[in-house]
Amino acid sequence: MEGINRHMEKKRKIEINTTIATIYVEDMHPTENKYPDIIENQFQFRKFNHFTGDNVVAIADMGEAIWWNRPQAEDTEAAWGVESDGRPCCNLPIFLGKNKIWKSNYNVLLNKNNVPTIVQLQFQHELTQKELLELSQMSFTVIRQTLLRLGVQESDLCAINNDLLLRGKKFVGSEQVIRSNIYTECLFITLKYKEEKDIFKHLTSGKVSATANREITGLIDEYENFTKEDFLKIYCEEFKKYLDQFTL
Repeated sequence: MEGINRHMEKKRKIEINTTIATIYVEDMHPTENKYPDIIENQFQFRKFNHFTGDNVVAIADMGEAIWWNRPQAEDTEAAWGVESDGRPCCNLPIFLGKNKIWKSNYNVLLNKNNVPTIVQLQFQHELTQKELLELSQMSFTVIRQTLLRLGVQESDLCAINNDLLLRGKKFVGSEQVIRSNIYTECLFITLKYKEEKDIFKHLTSGKVSATANREITGLIDEYENFTKEDFLKIYCEEFKKYLDQFTL
């Protein structure tokens, strides 16, 4: 595929350059000391409001289930740690202030068949309202176009607030942080849920009642005619198409 370089070094499996950012797929397996740089960069941004690193769409190829925690900034010492159940945890401050303090107790369990995606973009100009709208719609538009190319029926998809549903069940969640010339987003896509269903029984704190009211599914649980590799290939292509409309 034109424009894609495959790297044995740096653990990057796919890398694509766009007009404003690099899109890449990289291993995330903390117990094997595989920690993508993007996590530390986002930790610096959320805790200290300091943008570090490059403009990227960083997609994690998960090697194990991890906790994705959202503590208050003052309660966070490091980007990575280990939870009481022995699972690795990523700790990114919520960056939303005390009025959203309930989110500090709502930790997200990411299973091995999840596709975490972190977008961080810094522009050389203040974002216009049109650009802000296009960026805020970017991830769900990219996912929708990816799924249509993979044969998913558009009528099966529905967006509610920051969740994307497939056949009425949640398979995507997103959180955006926007500043005058900075756009960042953490996006979680569940490809398979059924085979790891038991680990979700660990969701016992925070916004449990709301979670329980929305059934979870995996994309490949609902559509079994494609693989994770098929999804990632087209997902990256669609992100490139979308990002190429912007200028720094």
